[in-house]
Amino acid sequence: MKEHVHYFDHLRLMAAISVIYMHVAAGPLRLPICTDWQIINVFTCIGFTAVPLFFMMSGYLLLSNQKTENIDILFKKRIPKLVIPLMGWTIVALLWFFLFDKSPANFFEKLIASFKTPAYVHFWYVYTLVALYIISPLLCAALRTLNKKAHILIFIIAIIPSVQYILQVFLPPSFDRFIDFDIISKLTFLDGHLNTFILGYYIGALKKKIPNSILIISGGLLIALISFGTYYLTAKNGFFDQNFQVKSQGF
Repeated sequence: MKEHVHYFDHLRLMAAISVIYMHVAAGPLRLPICTDWQIINVFTCIGFTAVPLFFMMSGYLLLSNQKTENIDILFKKRIPKLVIPLMGWTIVALLWFFLFDKSPANFFEKLIASFKTPAYVHFWYVYTLVALYIISPLLCAALRTLNKKAHILIFIIAIIPSVQYILQVFLPPSFDRFIDFDIISKLTFLDGHLNTFILGYYIGALKKKIPNSILIISGGLLIALISFGTYYLTAKNGFFDQNFQVKSQGF
């Protein structure tokens, strides 16, 4: 049995609180810039690590576990653990909507439509996670059998869309013709979340651990960069600009 990663419990709690905070902060961040706005912006930039954290933890836990290759475990245990709660909360959300809308037709229409798209935008994460779970046996088997050069190639494929995005944010639009390659955009699988999923596996599989001091300094600098970048673009463009706050690529 795979050893339980205890600090993941703390990360999950922090990420869950961050998701709630991001949704609550969305309104105030669309108001004029002031001192409160600056503080909320910093905490929101920290909170944007929530979704990547969830995907990276799932990526490491699934892709480093040989049981992931077992299709019976996938469809008898793992998929139901996602789909059943999703169905339950979808019905609860639609019933809540029905209490205000008073239209049975809309309830059933939205319920049927939820088989294709999320009934509410907040449920997108589970739909994406189900897709990742479905392809996880293939990914797990492939990663376990690849040689070192192939792993390097997969790692490059996973990060190169983020590198492209960072360059596009920093460089003037006139430079797009040098860096905006369609083939790189096509490497952004599942809106970039597959890339994050795979990166989680590689980060977790690192043999040589990075010192906490370096991680803390790097994290602090990145938070400062993302916070200032968000402030700068918002002040410049006159609306809340989130080009520095992206859940699936870039920063």
